[in-house]
Amino acid sequence: MKSSARPGIVDTLSAGFTIVNKRLWLIIIPVLLDLTLWIGPQISASPLVDRTISWYAQAASESPLILAPQNGSDEKASAEAISNQAKEVLRPLAEVNLLSGLAWGLPWGLPSLINTVASEPTSFGLSRPVLAIGSGLVLFTSVVGMVLGAVLITAVYKEAIAHLVRDTSADRERYLSHLGRNWLRMVGFFLLAIGALMFIGLPFALVVGLSGFLSSTLASLLSGLGGAAILWLMLYLFFVSDAIFVGDASVLGAIGQSFTLVRRNFWSSLGLFIIMNVILQGTPLAWGLITTNPAGVAIAILGNAYIATGLAAASMVFYRERFLPLKRGEQTQTTQSSPL
Repeated sequence: MKSSARPGIVDTLSAGFTIVNKRLWLIIIPVLLDLTLWIGPQISASPLVDRTISWYAQAASESPLILAPQNGSDEKASAEAISNQAKEVLRPLAEVNLLSGLAWGLPWGLPSLINTVASEPTSFGLSRPVLAIGSGLVLFTSVVGMVLGAVLITAVYKEAIAHLVRDTSADRERYLSHLGRNWLRMVGFFLLAIGALMFIGLPFALVVGLSGFLSSTLASLLSGLGGAAILWLMLYLFFVSDAIFVGDASVLGAIGQSFTLVRRNFWSSLGLFIIMNVILQGTPLAWGLITTNPAGVAIAILGNAYIATGLAAASMVFYRERFLPLKRGEQTQTTQSSPL
């Protein structure tokens, strides 16, 4: 009698790292990404931020509504306070390296050590050119291009892993056809997530903010419910990219498959979700201890890329072993019940 036992979480993780051990070149893309973020050029919107701060300060100095004196302060003091507040809010944006947007977030994006360590490792005296953006149109175009490029790089990386997880032979044409299709699907999923954030997340945040005027307890309760809902969605959408790259599913199909997989394998899915997030969030803390010299940073980048790639492969193995048999079983059942 053939056993139908599914591999446990430990076996799944082991299978993922076995795939990476046989194809260590899989870590090349996250390694190159981190090297670029570490010693590559920086893209800064500092001139645009400075101009925005100056404009806001001038607008504040000329607006009687904004300059309404508070607590006995004169208009000059009020203008200075407003200007300082604008600097505190906007100035940190000038220090952001926009190139870091290439690592647009796990579990759907590309893993990056530089984006997750507490403080970015120093370049140890290496000169890093800074590309300054002073136009809003250029900034918008750059961000859109970077997002599309980030998703494309992620698709190249994920498709390479999925190609091995599916046990398909090396077929360049098939790889490229899957890559283009799945890149568009990931772009669609990204746009869908942004739309949901705008139409659901922003109104909810506004409700939480307004509720704070009525009761701090109510605001805290709503914030807690919102946080729980986000975690719930993250869990049930955890396997979307696996469904796209391994299962060749459409955007809506991948979302449905991820929900079905978690619902029918809740505890094992939750266990894998927790373990992967603990590792991915915890290991950068350990790597941060050795990033005090160039050799330490290089070792940390290699180690982080290896671990993150092994976990990405393990997630795909989990999907392959748990959802694909379920899908084949449903197709078989449908065929057997057909009157034709």
